[in-house]
Amino acid sequence: MAGDLHRTQKHWETYSTIRSRPMRDLSQTQAHTGNYYPVSRQPICIHPDIVKLGEEVQQTILVQSAYRYLLDITVLETEIVNRATLYITSNKLPVALSGALRRDALTIIIDEAYHAYVALDCLMQIEQFTGVKPLSFEYDISVEVAINHAKERLPEKMHPAFELIAVCIAENTNTQDILDMIKEKELHGFMKNILTDHYADEARHSVFFEKVLYPNRFKQQVLISENYH
Repeated sequence: MAGDLHRTQKHWETYSTIRSRPMRDLSQTQAHTGNYYPVSRQPICIHPDIVKLGEEVQQTILVQSAYRYLLDITVLETEIVNRATLYITSNKLPVALSGALRRDALTIIIDEAYHAYVALDCLMQIEQFTGVKPLSFEYDISVEVAINHAKERLPEKMHPAFELIAVCIAENTNTQDILDMIKEKELHGFMKNILTDHYADEARHSVFFEKVLYPNRFKQQVLISENYH
């Protein structure tokens, strides 16, 4: 078990973006080309009425879409993923998880808080560079709405476990979405760099949440005991 802890810590120290990579600087991005958000994800930009309004209007829509995407990251990571992960560290689940897994959970919380920080910093850099001020967005995101809707149908004591299960599934979906975004050829280099860093962490997080969701697949002890049924 001590060996597993050491390997996990060494891997996190070596590869996590907060420990291994400098902050990205938009002003230092080599090529200021591409869109901050892909047109393929915001098809209103190719609507004839929008096309008639010109390139500046199209770019403003894409920048606002990037802002919303980045704000969604801050909410997802801090108010949803980290809240659910805290249930592991504080033993507020129907099962007692191993100390090794609870310790690993703290690295997830650190990473996710950093992702929220980077996303907000990215938004502020784009605003400064483009001069486009963010609109006032509602902070409810689809994952949060879905989780809250389901919780209304469940007994309160099941809420922590359900939230964690939902996050285990959503995190893997989110990881794939980030990868798909990185592959967008038209994406601005600055956003591509930010999301590439993010993906490097999320790929590791996917393994962590798989351990939580399917503990019997892994050799190291994940589950200690059941607290209640």
